[in-house]
Amino acid sequence: MFITRAATGWWFDWAVWLGAPSEAAIVDARELLTDKNRAGIQQLTVWGKNKGQHHATNEALHLAKELGYKWLLRLDDDVVPKTKKFLVKMITRVEELKSLSGDKFYRLVAAPKIIGLKNPLTPVGSMQKGQSYGVDVMDVLGGACRLHPVDFMRKYEAPIYDPVGRGDPGSISEYANLFGGILIRFPDIRVVHKTEELEHQDS
Repeated sequence: MFITRAATGWWFDWAVWLGAPSEAAIVDARELLTDKNRAGIQQLTVWGKNKGQHHATNEALHLAKELGYKWLLRLDDDVVPKTKKFLVKMITRVEELKSLSGDKFYRLVAAPKIIGLKNPLTPVGSMQKGQSYGVDVMDVLGGACRLHPVDFMRKYEAPIYDPVGRGDPGSISEYANLFGGILIRFPDIRVVHKTEELEHQDS
C-alpha cells in the first residue's frame, strides 16, 4: 500500500480484500490488522481464489451501510497521490457543491484526475455552482480512486457475473443515471496510476 492516511489528509477506516494472495501478502496484511496504534487496517478479508473486485465492492458497501459510514472510498493499492490531502479536498468540495446546489441528498460520485491511464477519460461537460475550482462532468469514472456517498449507493449491486476486472465503471454509470446521480471529476486534484508500467510488471 503506497498511500498513507497523512497523504489523504483524512482519517479513515481501511478495509482490505485479498484474492489468492501470497503468504507474504497475508502476513503483511495481518500485521497491519493487529497494529495496536490503529495505524494499520481495520478489516481484512482473505479469499483462497481471486473472486474479483465486484464481490469486494458488494461486501464493502454492505459493511459501510451496516456500520453507518457516510463515505466509501474505493482505492487501488497501486495508486500514488500527486495532490496533497486529496481525500479531504474531495470530501470538502462534494459537501460544498451539495450546499451550493441546495440539494437535500448526496448524489455526486467523485474522483480525482488519474494520471498515467492508457485511455484517459474525457469529460462531457462542466459544473458551475459558484465554486472557485473546476468540476468535470463525466459519463464514466474508473475505479482506481472513486468516492461514493454510501446513502446514494444503497441499492447498488456490482455485476458479479461480469468477467473479473470488467464492468465496474459501466455499472456505476448506469446506476447514477437510473437514480439521478452525477459523476464528477476534480481536474486539479490528481493521483497517478501508471497503467502500462503496472501491466508490464504483471506480465
